[in-house]
Formats: sequence, structure tokens, C-alpha cells
Amino acid sequence: MLKGKDGFEEPGFRAVTYHPTEDEPFLVMVGKFSKTLREEYDTALRLRPEWKTPPAPAPESASSPKPETPPPAAEAGKPAPAEEEPRRKKTAEEEPARRRPFAGGLTDLFEVDASDMPAQPSEDPVSEAAEETRKAAPIEDYNRPGDEQAIRDDIRESFSRVAMRTVVLTLTCTISIIMTVLSQAMPELFAETIRFGWLVFGALNLTLLLISLFVFRYQLGEGISGLLHLKGNAHTALSVAAVAVTIQSVCAAVVPDVFVNGTYRAYAPLLLLGMLLHSIGQLLIVKRTADNFRFLCRPDAKYAGKILTDKQLLQKLTEDLPTTDALTAYVKPSRFMSNFLRLSYATDPSEEMAAFLSLFGVAVSMVIGITYGALTKDFVGGASSFALSSCMTIPMCSLIAINLPMKTLCERSLRQGAMVVGYEAVKQFSDTNMVMLDASQLYPPGTITFSGMRPVISSQMENALEAAAAISFAVGGPMSDSFEKMFKNRMNRLPKVESVTYHDTLGLSAWVDHQRILMGSRKMMEQHNISVPEDIHEEKYRKSGKEVVYMSISGDLVAVFVLQYRADRKIAEALRELSEKNVFFVIRTIDQNITRSHVADQFHLYARNITILKTAAGNDCRREMTSKEKRTRAYLVTNGSTAAFAKAISGCFRIRSVVMLTKIIQIIAILFGLVLVTVLSFGSGFEKLGCAELLVYTAFWSVALVVATQIAKRLG
Repeated sequence: MLKGKDGFEEPGFRAVTYHPTEDEPFLVMVGKFSKTLREEYDTALRLRPEWKTPPAPAPESASSPKPETPPPAAEAGKPAPAEEEPRRKKTAEEEPARRRPFAGGLTDLFEVDASDMPAQPSEDPVSEAAEETRKAAPIEDYNRPGDEQAIRDDIRESFSRVAMRTVVLTLTCTISIIMTVLSQAMPELFAETIRFGWLVFGALNLTLLLISLFVFRYQLGEGISGLLHLKGNAHTALSVAAVAVTIQSVCAAVVPDVFVNGTYRAYAPLLLLGMLLHSIGQLLIVKRTADNFRFLCRPDAKYAGKILTDKQLLQKLTEDLPTTDALTAYVKPSRFMSNFLRLSYATDPSEEMAAFLSLFGVAVSMVIGITYGALTKDFVGGASSFALSSCMTIPMCSLIAINLPMKTLCERSLRQGAMVVGYEAVKQFSDTNMVMLDASQLYPPGTITFSGMRPVISSQMENALEAAAAISFAVGGPMSDSFEKMFKNRMNRLPKVESVTYHDTLGLSAWVDHQRILMGSRKMMEQHNISVPEDIHEEKYRKSGKEVVYMSISGDLVAVFVLQYRADRKIAEALRELSEKNVFFVIRTIDQNITRSHVADQFHLYARNITILKTAAGNDCRREMTSKEKRTRAYLVTNGSTAAFAKAISGCFRIRSVVMLTKIIQIIAILFGLVLVTVLSFGSGFEKLGCAELLVYTAFWSVALVVATQIAKRLG
């Protein structure tokens, strides 16, 4: 069967097309291509008369389920539809995404299905050309399983391209800084020592600038495009500074003596430094994306971080809490994590701030340059003033200041078992004030163990253990792990559980082999008039982290189990971090021993921040947390580790603090720099504005910004 974008249908042949993400074909007639395809098919039938007409497909039964189809793929330039996520801020799809290091779209391909034909070498030129097209087509996003290798190749290519650009900018920036500082510190070097040194200075300064502009051309083009539409973007400030510095560098090549003798200063190193720092920030983004994608491609089960949107369930969760506006985070299994690239490369606050400041910087720089040129009637002076002021409006280190702690958070999360896609995850989870958990997430396998068993009716002890194991396996009770080791080779011999009911704060009641089984607290036994030995003191066990479970069969107490509860250290530390941020925990359990005070004592949390859900709400939460989704946006993904999920949310809180501090420091640095250069240039001339001093000024604010954000991340 030939699959393509165009085709026809006739007996013995079906030319169909498939949507990239749909299972059902649809038929299309398209003129000359259909005629050519029909002629090729007639020729094939004459050469191969043994080919029989394939039978028509059987009609779909009304009772048979229809195949589930994933959402349709994105159109060019539009995001693929996915399930709605609650957002307090704009989603990545609603905002203009960052220009990724790679771009392109998926191409519909022609393939040949030879299942009904005898095996033979394929000589179909259409299929061969389509295969070449498929290999050459760039990938747009991680939209379906099978895209992994294409995504890896694109990320690898992007990293190589950005790394090469960074290396080139490092060389040109270093040479430019050395040359400019030498011309300022030892003006006689180019004026007298080197023959035609003034010409060498001007030509070398322009050459280094042109090389840097060439490797940075796409970013500069994007910045100019935004400026033409009166909408600044992350590259607009750099683009305006590039134009200004280019004008000044041309002047330095034409009249280099005024730059060598100190009348004016060449400010190309400031621009090159800004481009280099920006490129390093992009390198951090691509490296972070590559590390995250390796985690996403692991074959183990994945759980997506989600924000609860069910208003009725939210109302049940907040009944006993002092808040009604709860942003509730939880994890649930998902088959596929989508929108990975779009979320990874989405615009972050550093670029938003740069876009906001760029138009202001352009206006101020042009006013300063024109005013200085008009007052001094000196074109070179006006160009130098324009170049200097535009360089001072570049947010030099903001991209690094945000993406360095972001990359650190991602690396730490990956080591712990979680993936934070980027700043989009921070926007999604940094307002979280409630986390929904199951008791099995608090106490993973191995943390609840048998500490002792006391038979009350020895003759029924074996039956009691088998019944208790069957009930625990049926509902995933706290003793499941211990019973699994005990009955490892006898699982098929366990009795059948007919029904199980959990009674809030009391325990479980079940019917097993037509016998009434109770497993729970002393209070549960007393309510059913079952006598309990007086020499068992629960408080004595509770002080050492142990709890008692009583078991009765048909109204008779037959056994007493003592369970040891141990809080996992990593989970306890992660939950404490959230608790200190006044995050509430709602916990679903079928273990009467897991109470508010028990969890607070075991995990060292504030009891006021803990709610144990009632049975009805707990069942709703369990359904929500265990229902497996086909597609989920890859904001935050874990391997099932509760500690990793809690740590990732805490990290999102800290990054939010970093962002606020970055904005404040960068705005102060730009405003103070503009005031400084304006006063000195108009008051004292450019002799006081040496490039070396301005480089020190820029380096000071860059280091201060990075150090301050690292401190804010640790304290946040």
C-alpha cells in the first residue's frame, strides 16, 4: 500500500494519506500525480499478474472500541494541542518563544507498505526520495515516541554551533580587550613603536568586530527585526549597540589617529563582551536541555508533575485548611511527555527584561549621541557617544545570572530523580501552596516492617497471616512489602478477598472466604465488642516509632502485629523545606496509624500544615493520582521519587527569588551606567571614559549579579 499526501482508490489498489498522528487514513485525488500513480500501478499489474486484489477491510463492529488517537500534530509555527494546565501566568505557547538554535517542521512522508506483495528489492523512486527527505527534515518538537534520535541530533548540532560561536567570540573579545587596553596604557606602542601602528589598530579593531558580527548575525538580525516592529526582544540592545559600534569602528579605521592618541576611545570590547556573555548563557540553556532529554529518554516509568484543576476535589481538600485558594501539586503516571523543546527554549525573565529595557536604551542612546554630536559638531564624537551609551544599556550578565542557577537546579534534580524543564516549570510550580500525597509516597517499600507478632489464638495464626496478606495485597496496605517477602513462593495459595472497606481512623474490614476480618486499632475492636488484652500499651510502642495493629476473624481476636515506621531521611528533608515555605500537605491513606501527629513527629513537620483525607476525598485523590495519562506536558517529570518531586518544587521557589533580584540589580547597573557616561562625556570628555575602566565597571556588576543570585538561591 502506498501512503502519501495524495492518492486515489480503485479495485486492487488504495493510495491513501495518513495524518502524522492519526491512525485512520483519508483519500485524496490530485490530478497529474494521481494519473502517474495509476499508470505505474497498471504497469505493475501487467508485470505481476499473480498479485491479487486485496480484500476490502471488514466493517468496524459497533461494539468494538475505536482506536485511541493522540492529539493532532502542530501546524507550522503553532504548538501541538495538549491537555490544559492551570497557569497563573501565560503559558509557553501563549508567549513568543525564544529563537531556538534550530528550527524547522516535520514533513509528511511517503512510505510503501509491502505486506501484501512478494518480497523483492524496492526500486520505488518516490519512497527513496521520501526517505532522504525524512532524514534531512528538521524536528520541530518532541511530539511522539520515535523522535528521540532526531531530538538528540538537533540538540547535539545546536550545542556544537553555540559552542563554536562561543569559542570564536572568546578569541575576538580577548584580542580586542588586550589591544584596546594596550592602546590606552601605552599609546606610544601604536603611535610610534609599530610602523603604521595607527592603521594596524583601526584595521584590526574593525576586523575583529566584523568576525564577531558574522558569527552572531542571526541573533542581531532578530534584534533588528524586533526594533523595526517597535517590539524589543532579548537581542535588540545588542543589535543597536552593534550598529553603533560598527559606525565607530569604521571611523576608527578611517581616522585611527584620534583613537590612538586618546581623543576618543574604541568601545568594541564592550560589545564583544556582551555578545560573549550572551552566548555563554545560551550554551547553558542548550546544555541543560541535553541533560534533561537524556533523563526523559530513560526506559523507566515516568511521573508528571501536575497542578490540580478539579474544583470539586479542591473544595474537598481544603475543608480543614485555612486556605481556599490552593494551588495543589501532585504527580501522576504518564505514557508520554510532550512539548519538551518548546518549554526548554521558552523565553525566560532575563530576555523579557532585556526586551523591556531595549527600547528605552535605544531612545536614550540616540538622544545622547545626537546631542553630543550637535553640541561639539563632531561626527566621530557623536558616534563614540552613541556607541558608549548603547553598550551601557546592554544587560550584560542577566542571561547567565538566571540560567546558571537554573542549570544548577536541573543538575541537582536529575541526580535526585526529577527533571525540571526550565523556567516554564518555575512559573508553573513556584506558586504551589499545597502538595497532594499518598501514604505509599511517604512510606516507600522498606520503610514499614514487621517488628513483632503476638498470636492470641495460635491455631488460627496461619489463617490469619494468609488473610492479612491477601487483604494487604488487595488494597496496597502498609504491610504489603513485608507480606510479599513472607509469601514470596505462595502467592497463588492466598485466599480470595471478596470486599474491603476502610473506616476512617479505625482500620480495614473485609470478607475473606466468607469470614469477617477486621484489621485496625483497639478502638475498632472495641466498637465491634471484641476484647483486647490489657497488657498491650500502644503508647509504649509509639515512642519508638512503632504502631500496633489488631486482627480479628469472625469476631475473635486472633493476632496482634507490631509495625516499625521509619521516615526516609531524604523525603523528610525535602518535605521540611516545603513546610518552611508554609506549604500544606494533604495525605490519602488506608492506614489508621498514619495520623496528623504521627506524620508531624516522624517527618518533623508542622502539624497545622498536615491534613489526613477522609475516605471519600481520599478515594478521589487516589483515582486522580493513579490514572495514567497518554500525553502530559513535560514541565516537571520524576521517576516516582517523592523527595525528588518536593526538592524540585523547593528549587522553583528559590529560582523565583533569583529572578526578582536579577531584575533589580540589572536595572540599577544600567541606569547608573547611563548617568555616569552622560555626565563624564559631556563634562570631561572621553579622556575620562577609557575602555579599561568601563570594562572593570562592567565586570564588577556582572560578578556582583552572579554572586548575589547564587546567594539568593541558597537563602531562597
